[in-house]
Amino acid sequence: MLSKLSKKKQYLLWAAGLFSGIKLAQYIKSRIISCQMSRKGKLKLDARNSKKYEFPPVQPEIQSFILSLSAHDLAKAIKSRQVTSLQAVSTYCQRAYTLGREMNLTAEECFYEALEEAKLCDEETSKGLNRGILHGVPISVKDHISMKGCTSSAGMVYKLDYPDKEDAVEIQLLKNQGAIPFVRSNLTQAVMWLETSNKIYGRSVNPWNHKKTVGGSSGGEGGLISCRASPLGIGSDIGGSIRIPSTFCGIYGFKPTPSRVSCKGIISSQIENVEPFGYIVPETQGPLGRSVDDLILVMKCWFSQNMNFYDPNILPMGFNERVFYEERKLKIGYFNTSKIFEPAPCVKNAINRCAKELSKKYDVVEFQIPNLEEIIKIFFRLFGKVSSVYVPRSFQGEDPEPYYVPMIQESKHPLFSTLMLKVLKRLGLNRLVELSLQDPVTTSEDFISGFRYMQKLVSQAIDKWENEKIDAVICPIMGIVASDHGRTLEIAHSMVFCSSFNVLRFPCGIVPVGLVESKDACYDDSFNDTITQSCNDLMKDGQGLPYSLQIVALPFKDEVALRVMKDVEDIFDFHKYAY
Repeated sequence: MLSKLSKKKQYLLWAAGLFSGIKLAQYIKSRIISCQMSRKGKLKLDARNSKKYEFPPVQPEIQSFILSLSAHDLAKAIKSRQVTSLQAVSTYCQRAYTLGREMNLTAEECFYEALEEAKLCDEETSKGLNRGILHGVPISVKDHISMKGCTSSAGMVYKLDYPDKEDAVEIQLLKNQGAIPFVRSNLTQAVMWLETSNKIYGRSVNPWNHKKTVGGSSGGEGGLISCRASPLGIGSDIGGSIRIPSTFCGIYGFKPTPSRVSCKGIISSQIENVEPFGYIVPETQGPLGRSVDDLILVMKCWFSQNMNFYDPNILPMGFNERVFYEERKLKIGYFNTSKIFEPAPCVKNAINRCAKELSKKYDVVEFQIPNLEEIIKIFFRLFGKVSSVYVPRSFQGEDPEPYYVPMIQESKHPLFSTLMLKVLKRLGLNRLVELSLQDPVTTSEDFISGFRYMQKLVSQAIDKWENEKIDAVICPIMGIVASDHGRTLEIAHSMVFCSSFNVLRFPCGIVPVGLVESKDACYDDSFNDTITQSCNDLMKDGQGLPYSLQIVALPFKDEVALRVMKDVEDIFDFHKYAY
C-alpha cells in the first residue's frame, strides 16, 4: 500500500513538474518575443532619430508671422503670396523635428517629400494656379491613417512589417485640395485609450505641462498643434480620440457624423485590419486645428461628391453652405452635469456663461440627454467585452501599456474580477463598479441583447431631441483637465460626456475656452469617493492647463454644430499656445 501511495505521489510530482516546466517554457518564450518586439520598436525609432535634416532657411520674422496664423489664414497668406508654401513647410518641419521629437509627439517624418511638394505648389502659385482651398498648407496625420510611402503602426510593433499601399480616402481628398502631409503623429498603443504611448515612439507629453498626458488616441496631433509644430492635423475618434486630446491640449477638434466620412485606408491594430468595436460604435476621422475655420476647411474638402466617388458606401452629401450661413434663430440646449460624474466648477461656469451669451442671439434652454448614464454604461459594457477578446490578440507578443493591464487581467481571471467588484461594492465604491470593464455579457444572445438595448437608448435620445426642436447642445467634454501620466483609469467616468455621443453617432466639436486659474484649481462633488479624491488632486495641480466645451448636433447636421462652434469661439476667443 505504501509503495502504491509512493508511486501516486511520484506521478503527481511528475505531473506538477511537467506543468510547471511547460508554464516556465511558455513564460520564457513570451519574454524572448517581448524583448524582440521591444528591440524592433527601438530600431525603428533609432533609425528615424539618426536622420539629420537641413531645412531651407526662413527669416525669424517670417517664421513668427507663419506661426501666428491659423491654417485658414495661412492658406490665404500663401494664396496672396505673403509667404511661400516652402517657407511654411520648412517652418513647421523644423518645429516638428525639434519639439515633436523632444515631446514624443511624432512618428514617421516626411520632411523631404513635403519640401519638394511645397516647391511645386510655389511654382504653380507663380503661374496663377491653385490646387484648392488648402494649397501649400502643411498638415500632420495620425499614424494609423494610410499614406503611400509610410508605414502606419497603429501603435503596434508588428505593424511595422506592413507598409501602406495607398493613401486613405481622406488624405487623397486633402491632397487634391493642395494640402501637404509633412509628419505622422504619435498615438495610443492599439488605438484604444485616452493616453498616448507605445513601444515604438514612446509616451507623448503635454506641451502645457510635461507631467500631464496629451490624451488619446490622437494625442500626438493634440500636442503638435498646441505647441505650433503643426497648423492642422487629422485624427480619428471612436470614443473621444479627437475630442479628448483637443480639450487636454487646448485646441479645436471636430468629430463628424460617421456616415459622411470614409474609413477606407484606416489601419487597425488587428491582424485582419478591421476594428471590431467599430461594428458597434463606428469610428470616424476628423480634423484638429487652431480655429473653427481650420476645421471647416477640412470638412469642405471631405463633404463632397468626391468622397462618395472614392468610397461608394459614403453618402454623397456636400458641405451645406445654406445651413451653415442661414440666419434662422436656433434653439440651443445646454447641460453641465450628469448623475455619475460632475464637472469641475470652471467648466460649469463656462457653460453657464456660454448659455447666457448665446441667449442674446438664440433661444437657449436647459436640456438633458435622456439616459446619458445608461448610454455610457452600455458603451463600457460592450467595449469591455470586445476589447477583452481582441485587444490582447493584437499585441502579438509585445508587452501591453499599463492602462490595458486591468482589462487583460479581467479577461484572464473573470471569477477573481467578479469577486473584486463585489468587495468594491461592499466598500461603497459603486461608481467604480458601474463602469468597470468587467462585463457580465457571456453569450452571443446577451451581447445582441445589449446592442439592441443600446439602439433603444439612441432612439429615445433622438426622439426627445427632435420633439423639443433642439438644434444643438452645449455641454462638457471631459469636465476636468489633463491627468497625470498613468492615471487616466482614475478619470474614466468623465467620459460620460464624450463617448456617449459616439454611441449616439452625433457630430460634435471642441472649443477651448480658458486656462485654469488659481481660484478654479479645485473640485468637489456629491459622491465623495475615490474618484472625487482623484479629480480633486488633478484640479489642484491643474493651474495653467486648458479646458473646453463640447458642441453637439443631430446626425448629418454637422454644419449646424460648426456654426454654433463659431459662435462659442467668438464668445471666449481662446487662441493661446503652449510654445
